[in-house]
This record gives sequence, structure tokens and C-alpha cells, in this order.
Amino acid sequence: MSVSQKQIADALNLSTITVSRALRDYPHLAADTRERVLQKANELGYRKNRAQLSSPSEKVKRAGIIFFEAPDQAHMSFASKLKTMTFYSLQQECKRMKVETLIETVDLEETPQIVQNRTIDAAFIFGRYSPHSLTSLAGIPSLAVSSYIDGTGISRVIADNQNGMKLATEHLIRLGHRKIAFLGYKESHTRLFVERSNGYLLAMHENGLTPESHFIPRGQKDIRIPEGCTAIACSSDSMAYFVAHRLQAAGMSIPEDISIVGFDNLADEMISHSQKISSYGPNWEQMGRSAARILLSDPELCHQGEFTLTISGKLYDHGSTASPKS
Repeated sequence: MSVSQKQIADALNLSTITVSRALRDYPHLAADTRERVLQKANELGYRKNRAQLSSPSEKVKRAGIIFFEAPDQAHMSFASKLKTMTFYSLQQECKRMKVETLIETVDLEETPQIVQNRTIDAAFIFGRYSPHSLTSLAGIPSLAVSSYIDGTGISRVIADNQNGMKLATEHLIRLGHRKIAFLGYKESHTRLFVERSNGYLLAMHENGLTPESHFIPRGQKDIRIPEGCTAIACSSDSMAYFVAHRLQAAGMSIPEDISIVGFDNLADEMISHSQKISSYGPNWEQMGRSAARILLSDPELCHQGEFTLTISGKLYDHGSTASPKS
């Protein structure tokens, strides 16, 4: 039986992507790590198979960029700045690597036509997909970009959701806030908001504060702000701007009466809002470029075990936070 890169990774307690990079002589990798991987590969009798060619263009000629759309988000694949930035940088990196791209939007449970026709060699997955959505992709190297769900076996390139929300919450704590609520969307087809909630919980517990998390369905108009709350950490900028609008309509001022932080950094996109929201912003362009490089450089890697590459970002202060009233 042939030895896989995952077996080497497990033997060395490394990630599969690190092993893959060592075997491909990736330039930005510690020399001792590369040596450990090569030694273990030799011990286990690892041999590259014929699918693992040296040139990206020999592996993947045509890649699909598939946008799965949930019922409440139909026709919104390019509605947000973050999706546009990620898609554009991904597509440009594909172009640089001489790989043709085909784009398709499909319903949550629909099989993409480019998959049915087997006209692609690899697939980038965007949007809210389900385990059933991925059954048609069997045999096609695939990578989820930004959003993902557990238990599907598909690798992904995602934002640093947990640490990003932890940083945003810690920003509020440093300002002196002690009663901070978390508001998130209740969605079954993504782990994003749960991860961000976990970051909020970590920040609160590490500082000895009592957390209060609330998840609401998308589209719900009534939002209850916990009594005595002086700050709100929102799971996304769309949630943050919606909450800000509701609070201002009720006569509250931001940040004088209440502070708000979000996630995504879409301040430039919210032109109809006079008050911009401070927000953690991932490097969306880097996410697109990294996704393209990983899948196109080594598509077999995505068949050898689930892995996650996290893209970091930073907190952008747009003036929606301040110390609480004394």
C-alpha cells in the first residue's frame, strides 16, 4: 500500500500542508522541518505518484469557482465587497498560474453544471454549502474559501474568525467595558459565527467577565439588547450596521451611549451609514491568492486529509467605540 502525505504528517505531528511543502521544496520553510519530513518520507517508503507533477499547469488546466447560494441569499454571490475582493484575487492568481476559470452560481442542493459535465480539474467552493452539495464533487480536488461546515472532509482557507473576534472583544475590555453582549446570526450552513462567538467567549472568560451570547435568524427584525449592556460585539458588519441603525432609531448615540464592534471591515461599503463601525478585517485578497496557490500547486493534497489554512487580519478603528459612561 502506498504511503500518503497524511501518514507522514501524523508520524511527525505536523500538518499535511507542511509535509506537502517540504516534499515540493517550498522555499519559505524551516530547513530542519524540511529535513525531518524528507527523512520520515524515506523511512516510510513514500513515493510521489504520477498525479503529483512538478508544474501547476500540468495538474490543473481548468478550475471551477462555484458559489452555493442559500435560499435567503439567492442572487447575492457578488453583493458584498469581501466576496468580490476574495474572488478577484483568486481569479487573478489562477490567471497568473495559466489556469482557466469557469464560474457558476447554484442553489444549495443543486449539482453544478460544470461538475456534471466534468469540465473542471479542481473546484473552489464559496457560499453556504451542505454535505449533500459536496457529494457531486467526489473525485474533484476541492477547497472551501471563507465559509465552511464541519464533517465534510473538505479542506478550507478561512479568516481567523476566533482570534479576530477575540481581539475585537479585548479592545472593548481595554476601554473599560465589563458588560459586553455578543450578537450573531443563527445559520446551520456555516461555522463562521460559532467560531467568532468562541473568540468572544475566550476574551470574556480570560478577563473574568460573564459572557452573554445571542444568536438570531437572518431577517429577524426585533433584536433585544441585554439590560445594562454598554458594548456589543457583532458577528459580522452586516449585523453591526443593522444593530447600529436600530439603536440610533431608538434615540441612542454611538459610541456615547453604547459601543459596537463588527467583523469584516466593510466600512467603505456602508455608504448610507453616517456612523462607521470599528471592525476586525481579514486580508481578503490574501485569502483568494492563498486558496489558488494551494489548490493549483498541489491538488492531490486536498484529497489526502482535511486541513485548514487561517488568514489573519487586523482591527480597524472607525470611531464606534469609547469608554463607557461613568
